[in-house]
Amino acid sequence: MKIKQQTKSGIITEAIKTYDELAEDEVQSLVFAFGDSQEDFVDYQVRRNGKGVLLGVRPNNYTEEKSQRVREDGDAAQRYMDAMAVLYGHGEVKAAAEQRMSDKGVDVDAVEKAERQRAEQSRQMIEGM
Repeated sequence: MKIKQQTKSGIITEAIKTYDELAEDEVQSLVFAFGDSQEDFVDYQVRRNGKGVLLGVRPNNYTEEKSQRVREDGDAAQRYMDAMAVLYGHGEVKAAAEQRMSDKGVDVDAVEKAERQRAEQSRQMIEGM
């Protein structure tokens, strides 16, 4: 347990604990976000008021494996958002997305050309109906 805050009278108001160190009332108060579980976290933040009454328990730090998955998911989401900004964005947003894609070795002009061809094919197909 790592004590972050303590009152003058010695009551711990904020601490970082592992799951095994949590008291029964702290475990019952613990709530995970959708998709997260106990195994995804290394430690938990426990908060109490100056009288020692439990205010809340929340996950604190991800495990290394979960951190890696979050980084990978974030990278994939950023690539998707950059592609949409290049295709449909304007001004600074589009320029920043083009720069990020170019930095990663993506041929931005080829992406735009492929999307224009796809859009034209869709338009022709709709007109042919």
